[in-house]
Amino acid sequence: MKKANYLYGLIILVLLSGCYKLMPPPVEITSDDPSYNHGKPTSPFPADGAINVKTIDLSWNYDVLNNYNTTYDIYFGRYEEPDLEASNITEKNYTISIDSDETYYWKVVAKDQTGSYESDTWTFTTVNNLPPYIPSVPNPENNSTNSYVSYLSWDYGLDPDHDNVTYSLYFGTTENPPLFATNLESASNFDVIIEDFIVYYWKIIAYDGNGNSTEGPVWSFIVYD
Repeated sequence: MKKANYLYGLIILVLLSGCYKLMPPPVEITSDDPSYNHGKPTSPFPADGAINVKTIDLSWNYDVLNNYNTTYDIYFGRYEEPDLEASNITEKNYTISIDSDETYYWKVVAKDQTGSYESDTWTFTTVNNLPPYIPSVPNPENNSTNSYVSYLSWDYGLDPDHDNVTYSLYFGTTENPPLFATNLESASNFDVIIEDFIVYYWKIIAYDGNGNSTEGPVWSFIVYD
């Protein structure tokens, strides 16, 4: 009986030994492994050295060669060593506030489990007069269903240069609404006649009087009486 138990144990040991040999040894992946991205953020927009910039949207490219959750820190300002503007951004774009006729510096630091990767410091210069901010906060709300609508309004915000702003209203029943009214000096309570059970589309273009304009998104709503 003891001999049988000994043989049984020996067989189990041989089998386990064979399985161990078949299994590959664990591989320790380090930051030197080719699967890691050793690059840095590139392809800035606005492009490095750009002039007459009007955009308030920054973007960049960063090729992630693995499934790690990458976040970004944004450094931005008027000095060659810009201050931290925002941290742990998950998208490769960021909206920033800018003034006209200024030179800005910025950079991006990508972070993941392997470490952090800093871009070059980029720069751009804004135009001497910026366009109005994007029209927003529509009333009625976008994609809304309403019991009654008699006027349209929106939030014009502030022009970056504090210029006087006028508006063109595009309004109708098609997804690309036609021009409905121009040279509007107010963004509030523009009267319209609405019929029930019809989807209406509208948008606003803001003008600052210096040749700059900003087109807002197309909004829609419907009325059920």
